[in-house]
Amino acid sequence: MAPFEYALGLFSVLVGLALADIAQKAHRLVRHARTIIWDGRAILATMLVIVVIVSLWFAVWNIRERAEILVFGFYLTLFLEMMLLFVLAANSLPDDAGPDCDMSAFYEGNSRTFWLSFAAFQLSFAATAGIVAAPLPRTLIGNALGVSIAAQVAIVPITLAHFNQLSTIGVIANLAVV
Repeated sequence: MAPFEYALGLFSVLVGLALADIAQKAHRLVRHARTIIWDGRAILATMLVIVVIVSLWFAVWNIRERAEILVFGFYLTLFLEMMLLFVLAANSLPDDAGPDCDMSAFYEGNSRTFWLSFAAFQLSFAATAGIVAAPLPRTLIGNALGVSIAAQVAIVPITLAHFNQLSTIGVIANLAVV
């Protein structure tokens, strides 16, 4: 098996666990549907997570032909993204949906964690997409600088949208990581 196939297997397991977690929690909610205080925000957030998980899994499959980016660091970022999606899936519905579950209270209590996790996923995904899309030089220093700039440029819109500020040391911090 090629390294990509091993990685895809691991990603598929994480996707399966995340979707199974959502399905199990949804089943508990449906069993007590008559006594639950429903809130559409939690349901919409869960649907968003499902769409993102499935679309990312298919996106990973589509990059199998790009041998130049299929290195350990790239797999590590994809693993981080899948783990963030699992955390999102775990936070989207209540673990113990009993007969008197209040979905509004659940959403209000978990919305900060959920949306911060989603912002972290978006930043990680954008940085990875920026690196994949950027034409990188072949020299060691040029490649490191290109990766750093590509990641920084890709996350600027998300950083501005979520945090209303721009990091002035982002390229230097990314260079330290690369």
